[in-house]
Amino acid sequence: MAVLQQKTILIVDDDSMSRKLAEMVLGKDGYKVVSADSGEACIDYLKREKSIDLVLP
Repeated sequence: MAVLQQKTILIVDDDSMSRKLAEMVLGKDGYKVVSADSGEACIDYLKREKSIDLVLP
């Protein structure tokens, strides 16, 4: 049986409530979810981490 790799989604939103809601919904669907509160924070994160599968602005 093949083991599926967990996909990672980076949520970028300056509204903390929207970020938390997206994290909760996507996390329940089995995704690893990380977040950034600005475009600058997103770019900094992407420079450090190369294993992001999808960025949702």
